[in-house]
Amino acid sequence: MHNKTIYFVRHGEAAGNSGGFSQTASTPLTETGHQQAKKVAERFTNLPVDVVLASTMDRAKNTAQYIAKQKNLTVEITEYFHEFTKPASVQGASHDSEEYQLYMKNEAEHYTDPTWRFEDGENFSDVLKRVSDGVDMLEKRAEDHLVVVSHGRLLRFLTSYLIHQRDFTADIEYKTSTSFYATNTGITVFTFQDGKWQLLTWNDHAHFAE
Repeated sequence: MHNKTIYFVRHGEAAGNSGGFSQTASTPLTETGHQQAKKVAERFTNLPVDVVLASTMDRAKNTAQYIAKQKNLTVEITEYFHEFTKPASVQGASHDSEEYQLYMKNEAEHYTDPTWRFEDGENFSDVLKRVSDGVDMLEKRAEDHLVVVSHGRLLRFLTSYLIHQRDFTADIEYKTSTSFYATNTGITVFTFQDGKWQLLTWNDHAHFAE
């Protein structure tokens, strides 16, 4: 069985990160985000990379393009690792808005019920199925060195899922999600060998010191 190394990268700063609003799939990188993406791409100059995967959301795809260009590769889009899909009623809404605050209040009260859903947004069970399928996909791929460009909350979910060895509940996710912080373009590294995932590095952002 291959000894795989998977580099999970959070996208660069997007307009909603700096502007304090709930992002949509098309929310773009800021100029700072583009500069961060260039920096993180340089980190991969001397690292072997066989494939660059990105979520379906523009901010992840745009970040991945810098890494892929650095390695003379093209970006492969994957449906598994996009950010939590928020209800349509709050997409693009200010974090201070009444609609968004209502959503956050309801999520805090009900999130640990895996069947709870706020309007048309994803719930815990939806994301768990998506992440589980994505992990299965990564395990089955032939490449040994993979880059996956994803999102802050999704990466916290994924990391907790893997370190708990899939023995994972909504309560665990809700608690651990507030204990991890993902920097824009932070790199989280896992290996996968003999059926086991091992966390090597969480949120490495040393490229900002270079």
